[in-house]
Amino acid sequence: MLAGATLLLPVMAIVATVGLCHSLFLLWVGVRRVLNVPRGAQAEFVGISVVLLTFVSVSSARPQARWAALKKGPHRCGPFPMPRSSVFTCQR
Repeated sequence: MLAGATLLLPVMAIVATVGLCHSLFLLWVGVRRVLNVPRGAQAEFVGISVVLLTFVSVSSARPQARWAALKKGPHRCGPFPMPRSSVFTCQR
């Protein structure tokens, strides 16, 4: 069973990498056709836009509320400490 899983993992990593490359290529072509970015600036434009998209995706919509809940301290809910603003509920 373990041998089958180790054979499947590299294939899935390759599929994900090919999908990422294809998405970046489509973004690169779309920047030229839709936004009329000059050919010399396409790669730079795509790189900056991917970095900004990653930053916006990772940052939370309400970071102050999350940090305020974490400052109050975690409470125990099962074996793991969880912040009070968690969507999970505990049986007391």
